[in-house]
Amino acid sequence: MSVDHASWSLPFDKTLATNMFRAESDRYNRKVGIVSTILLGGLAIAYFCALVWSAKTGTSLDVSGNPYLYAVVLVGVAVLAVFVAVRPGSATAFRNRVAIRQLTKQYGGRGFVVETEEAGLRCRIGDDELSVPYAAITRSAIVDGVTWLTTADDRDSSVLYNFMGINWALRETGSLSIPVPNEVLAQHRSLVADVLAVGKDQRAGLKQGSAATMKLLSEFIGEEAEA
Repeated sequence: MSVDHASWSLPFDKTLATNMFRAESDRYNRKVGIVSTILLGGLAIAYFCALVWSAKTGTSLDVSGNPYLYAVVLVGVAVLAVFVAVRPGSATAFRNRVAIRQLTKQYGGRGFVVETEEAGLRCRIGDDELSVPYAAITRSAIVDGVTWLTTADDRDSSVLYNFMGINWALRETGSLSIPVPNEVLAQHRSLVADVLAVGKDQRAGLKQGSAATMKLLSEFIGEEAEA
């Protein structure tokens, strides 16, 4: 299994920076929105039933403050959860607005150049270069019709793991996403599938302590590869 040689360049702008975060986080934000909608929706229904029961029986709910104000707040939060579930990209852009602004300021106007090699992707933005082994790429994502390759693993988009506080601090800082233009995919239709397959093989080789895999990655990233 190998990856076809291909190269492409995209202008780095605010949209690219935003979609880079979206490729990593949209799936997680959508899950959070769905889970929150179910929980808050159920809670809102139960609370409204309690209000109706209270009004019919003439009893008061054992809450401090205005119980109707709580109902309004609960509905507002539930609506926000629905919005996050339906428009996760907006939530991602808002939450990462500072990082997006910094990236745009630092790299805006430069070309984001990507080239496939035997062991991984070689990425260049201006004078900065980053070598990304295929082993680090774990999945693909679609953002606004464009395919992205990302190093975010399944746990990064796991609601359970993040509600437990695991990986939440690494979701943005520990991941990288790389766009693959549709024009490139039109010429290399199996590119994404090949990258993921080769990455899986590389991870298996590292896990098994394969000398050939470690040597290949060591030469690619310019330092000793560790399993």
